[in-house]
Amino acid sequence: MIRVLHNKKAFDGDLGLQLLGLTRTGQLVRAVGQQPMAEFEHVADVDTDDLDVAYQQTNHIDGPWSDNDGVHCVRESRSTSIADVMERRGRFYVVAGFGFEELPKKGD
Repeated sequence: MIRVLHNKKAFDGDLGLQLLGLTRTGQLVRAVGQQPMAEFEHVADVDTDDLDVAYQQTNHIDGPWSDNDGVHCVRESRSTSIADVMERRGRFYVVAGFGFEELPKKGD
């Protein structure tokens, strides 16, 4: 099971533009890793251990992502995008420009 967390700041004014404009993965990981958990919203649980599948299943492709098989919608929201986070087995991954990068644990 993967928990999908949308970054509330990803499309929020100047900070959102900064987050979405971070093309270097290391910069994105640092920026997102410094955000407090209160800036993320739990929007779905997806019945998979594959980050790519969870990403695809929480995007509007042929219809609302909340209607996709294996998706347990917690809150209707936009499609999953860069700077959003997925939790798998207690580890957190940021959606990058291409693929996913693991976020360091707080204090690491």
